[in-house]
Amino acid sequence: LCLTLELKRRQMATSKSTELAASEGLSKLSTSSKKKLLQICFSLNKHPHVVIRRLVGETLGILVSVGGKNLVSPVRNSLQGCLDLKTRAGVCGAALSLACIHRYCP
Repeated sequence: LCLTLELKRRQMATSKSTELAASEGLSKLSTSSKKKLLQICFSLNKHPHVVIRRLVGETLGILVSVGGKNLVSPVRNSLQGCLDLKTRAGVCGAALSLACIHRYCP
């Protein structure tokens, strides 16, 4: 999440270079670090601030694209379960994250 935030903050030259840099950074993480990052993302996905939810969505999208097909299905299923939440922020965060996963994993 911090990696994505830092890359967005620096406003890299193109969106493709930002995505590539984030992908390279996340691909170097260990499996346990990826799991911990997933836990952090899921806890922040219902945050009331839209910028936090957007960063979480982007991070989940990139993390799933780096993690491969074995990560897509569990994360997607968890997010689809979040669409039933009663809070507006929870539903918006889940929908945005699903859209980012679709963007990075066509």
